[in-house]
Amino acid sequence: MSSRTDATHTTETTIRDTNNIYNNNVMHSASSSGQEPQQAALQLPSWFVVRLTVTASLGGCLFGYDMGAISGTLPQLTNTFDLDDRQKELSVSILYVGGTIGALIGGSLCDRFGRKVTIMLTDVVFILGAILL
Repeated sequence: MSSRTDATHTTETTIRDTNNIYNNNVMHSASSSGQEPQQAALQLPSWFVVRLTVTASLGGCLFGYDMGAISGTLPQLTNTFDLDDRQKELSVSILYVGGTIGALIGGSLCDRFGRKVTIMLTDVVFILGAILL
């Protein structure tokens, strides 16, 4: 089988398994309440959920782009600053540390100061970092 056929087979299997789990839950809840099982209508996600998903996906793509950018500049950084292997590893891993810290405190900052103020603060930090580098 080709990889495309494998992916299609895997997707069909996952959908079938999800439907079986859903149908079993509907049958179980209906039989425990003494009612006839009813099929719930499939609802499409709201526009807000679609925009949220796209925004989160773009954030992940930008993070990957940043990882590629730092990897592409690593030879120049090594030559300019005479970095050894440990220092190169540290310079790349700082992106992961920054992402983790941002994820940990981002929600708290939004709760405390509001989303707009937090975004503005993040923008200022980003601009300062771009100017310094």
